[in-house]
Amino acid sequence: MSNTQIQTQSQLNENLKIIEVNKRVYSVVRSIVESSTKPDYHWNKPIAVDEKTVKFVKYKRLPNNVEVKVWEIVIMPINIQRENVMLSGTVVKVYDGLGNEIADLTIRNEFTITELDVREPNRYAIAISDSIIGAKSIHDYEYYVIKPIDTVPYAKPIPLSAFVNKLMFYFYISIKFKGE
Repeated sequence: MSNTQIQTQSQLNENLKIIEVNKRVYSVVRSIVESSTKPDYHWNKPIAVDEKTVKFVKYKRLPNNVEVKVWEIVIMPINIQRENVMLSGTVVKVYDGLGNEIADLTIRNEFTITELDVREPNRYAIAISDSIIGAKSIHDYEYYVIKPIDTVPYAKPIPLSAFVNKLMFYFYISIKFKGE
């Protein structure tokens, strides 16, 4: 028999780490997390910026019938330098409707021999607000929630894992899109 312990929901809540963000960042994160993943919606259709870069954009229509950008997600390859070696990766950048970067998720594709020999390195790193959180697996983000610092009507904590999972959804769409 194994010694696996099952944590109750209240024990999990006690272990949660809170990431406080301003109202604008919270609103964009919530919009992304709560946006439908149905392929029919315009924000789920990839837009080629160039051969290697893809973006997704969500607009909303104001009462005066003017369309404004809510958010934009840009996915592009990056080079990561470690131990004088250039390694490949991908960055998923999140911008608000005004073009301000509010978060980025780095996904590493390669690691140095030293990194692999010494430990299991972080494959993911998300930067949001003043926090940078590395993770070996997306499941590591289950212990974080995003909350607004400011008063936001009907605000509720948003699991960081839900935000990262949605960014991964767009990452996988971009891979399929670039492969076609």
